[in-house]
Amino acid sequence: MKTLTVEVTQHDIDMGHQCSSGYCPIANALDRVAVPAGCFFTVGTRSASLKRLDRDGPLTLEDAMLPKHAREFVTEFDRYKSGTPFTFEITFERL
Repeated sequence: MKTLTVEVTQHDIDMGHQCSSGYCPIANALDRVAVPAGCFFTVGTRSASLKRLDRDGPLTLEDAMLPKHAREFVTEFDRYKSGTPFTFEITFERL
């Protein structure tokens, strides 16, 4: 298990894409924290995943549940492309 402190900045929010698991503000912030070579983060309405491309498509390496305020942010951002910067901790488990 690996716990990360994630800071979602105004820049992450401004550059974020609504309804985009790989380019939402939280995914943008996670990419700054720690991404192994060849890997990327995706974020859904409930969880975040660390993935890498395999010959058969994306392979999930680690997964984590988003804390409540991060889940609420995703819902609000996807609806209105709004939100304020925030920081949270997330714990990933290797699959």
